[in-house]
Amino acid sequence: MLHLSLNFQAHLTLQKTQSYRYRRPLISASVALETGVQGLSSPPNSSVLWVDQSKERIRKLFNEVDYSVSAYDAAWVAMVPDPHSSQAPLFPKCLNWLLDSQLHDGSWSLPHHHPLLLKDVLSSTLACVLALKTWGIGEEHIKKGVRFIELNFALAYEECQFSPVGFDIIFPGMLDHARDLSLGFQLEPKLLNDLLHKRDMELGRIRESHSKKSEAFLAYVSEGLLKLQNWDMAMKFQRKNGPLFNSPSATAAAAINVRNPSCLNYLYSVINKFGPAVPAVYPLDIYARLCLVDNLEKMGISQYFTNEIQCVLDDTYRCWLQGEEDIFAETSHCALAFRLLRKHGYDISSDPLIGILEDESASSYCCNGSWNEVNALVEVYQASQMAVHENESALEKQNLLSKHLLRQHIFNGCDSKGFPNQIFQQVILLIFILPQPI
Repeated sequence: MLHLSLNFQAHLTLQKTQSYRYRRPLISASVALETGVQGLSSPPNSSVLWVDQSKERIRKLFNEVDYSVSAYDAAWVAMVPDPHSSQAPLFPKCLNWLLDSQLHDGSWSLPHHHPLLLKDVLSSTLACVLALKTWGIGEEHIKKGVRFIELNFALAYEECQFSPVGFDIIFPGMLDHARDLSLGFQLEPKLLNDLLHKRDMELGRIRESHSKKSEAFLAYVSEGLLKLQNWDMAMKFQRKNGPLFNSPSATAAAAINVRNPSCLNYLYSVINKFGPAVPAVYPLDIYARLCLVDNLEKMGISQYFTNEIQCVLDDTYRCWLQGEEDIFAETSHCALAFRLLRKHGYDISSDPLIGILEDESASSYCCNGSWNEVNALVEVYQASQMAVHENESALEKQNLLSKHLLRQHIFNGCDSKGFPNQIFQQVILLIFILPQPI
């Protein structure tokens, strides 16, 4: 008999938050399904019942995406002012949620968070402190949050800590905003100056590239730029349903600085669906379901869900033909959709995927410690193996390039710290079957 134990978590993205939002367009948003299969020696009737219950739990995931709560994003949404009164918050319930969600140590984070994710906790805590200070409430909460940041500030420059995508720009930017709000941080001057210098160097490097990907990244880290942001450029990445990259925090930053009605409508839709417990990414439906299909197939149990999988693939095919943003806005989404559709015999062209990769310039995948970028490279590598026509030399080129970049990333010092096991194991598998670079 079959025993299925399920742990389903929705992460994001390029994220920046205590729900591990290792942020988007480089990353994106990512969904992890950990499914264990093992023998069961319990009585037959009990086994059948357990298998049926496990199947039903998994089947529900096709219709119910599990969104992780993000104090970081809730804080940014809480900072949005009422369009009719700049002295009042548009979403006061988010502020109340922040007041109720602070931990005993003064931080805002997931309980029992991983010790290598403290940069993420620092970002979330600083955002929550900024939100409370903006509206002049929660004085004791602010003091506790400030104290937590002061005690752990050295970790912001610690290389062994995992850095969410954009941390080196966003965190210093929030510190600048804290200074504007007269928050009295007592921070080590040298560490602070080093952090600000690193931010300035990173911004200079990105702006010098003048590429579409660099513009997307700058729009992606809007919270860290605020008044320094080129909002005309950033708003080019607004999606049809209103958000920047399906990110409540980036969209809230835009709403604060641009007062865009579509941004506000998107934020209202998030609050209406989730209440003040804002998720890190929304919506994520298509990509989450594709990840579910992929993991079920890898575990060898997809035969129990053939009807559900067929519906997901048919919907994905429709979205592919219609050029919908949920498929083509992010590299990892497009690559996964392409691979699964081709694997299941759908007749689709590789041109859209190649177009995205060429626009981004694959050489700009400068793996910087973000598992988000590694995940995108793994997806591109796997998708590029799905060439079925003789004239798809561009796919073969991407296969060689992504393989080289993954190998380069490992031999440049990547280890398993901060990387989800699923991603790290895939990369290591590639390395084992490839010769070392000369």
